[in-house]
Amino acid sequence: MSPTGSASWWPWQSSKLRMVIAHKDEVIALKEKVIAEKETQLKDLKTLMETQLKDLIAEKEKLIAEKEKLIAEKEKVIAEKETQLKDLKTLMETQLKDLIAEKEKLITEKEKLIAEKEKFIAEKETQLKDLKTHEEKLIAEKEKFIAEKETQLKDLKTEKETQLKDLKTEKETQLKDLKTLMETQLKDLIAEKEKLITEKEKLIAEQETQLKDLRSQWVQLEMQTLQELSRVKSGKSLTKGLEMFVNEHLLTVASDKKTLSMYGREVCKKLRDFGFAGKEEFVQKELENLMHEISKPLHRPHVSGKIYTGYVVGGEPPLAEALAIVISKLQECKFVQNLDVLLVDGEGKCKCVISNGDIVEYGEA
Repeated sequence: MSPTGSASWWPWQSSKLRMVIAHKDEVIALKEKVIAEKETQLKDLKTLMETQLKDLIAEKEKLIAEKEKLIAEKEKVIAEKETQLKDLKTLMETQLKDLIAEKEKLITEKEKLIAEKEKFIAEKETQLKDLKTHEEKLIAEKEKFIAEKETQLKDLKTEKETQLKDLKTEKETQLKDLKTLMETQLKDLIAEKEKLITEKEKLIAEQETQLKDLRSQWVQLEMQTLQELSRVKSGKSLTKGLEMFVNEHLLTVASDKKTLSMYGREVCKKLRDFGFAGKEEFVQKELENLMHEISKPLHRPHVSGKIYTGYVVGGEPPLAEALAIVISKLQECKFVQNLDVLLVDGEGKCKCVISNGDIVEYGEA
């Protein structure tokens, strides 16, 4: 029986104890394993530290050797510097002696210069005193001269004022006379201008009258010329006579087709140089109906710009070319003599002159 009186206590206690013992064994085994690992690590660490210590000792010995070498070199440099310093000291002592000697020499020269300067100053003071005396004398003379000049200037001023007053009076008189003269001349000029304007208006009126007469003469001349053509052509009518003249002298018939004659083409060619560019076939048609065309007011066109006095014909192409051909041919055939005709374009600008059967530049006829 168990101490507690239970019959099952011992087997249960035995099982639990075995578990504790087993766990304890595992812990002990694990502890031994850890101890073994730590010992291994400690051994490795010790080996590593011994190796590093050896390396450090070797490095230290190397550094000590280098340090001793540097100390030796430093002692050598110090010895050299001491030698150089000694030489430099000797040199500086020598230079110092030279400088002291030079300084003493300069002091001597300076004392000499001071003595010369004092002598120079004394001389200059004497000269300055003499110069001051001379300057005072000059100032006195200058003041006297200025006083004399002021007196002269005052007299001159009085004289000039008198002359200026007289001159002013004289100029005022002259100006008054000149003004009167200019007013008189201006009146004369105005009267002359009015007279010229009147004469100009009269001349313009006369020229307009002459122009009207000239136009009437030109109309009469046209009619006389055409009547002459009619008379020459066996007593035909005016229209028929002009038609016969055109067909005979200015047109050519070939294969039942009328074209401009060689003479008409030459005239058209000349007119092109003066800006008339009508086509020949249109000029030919104008010639065929010329009597009908010249019965219109176009053969007495408006004239723009300034032109010489004379007979004027023209208009737009091809009428201008047709008229020029007829008039030049009439002149060439001596039906019209001693009559220059001015040819104008559609804008009334004179382009050329028909003279003695030829087309010439305006101004050359």
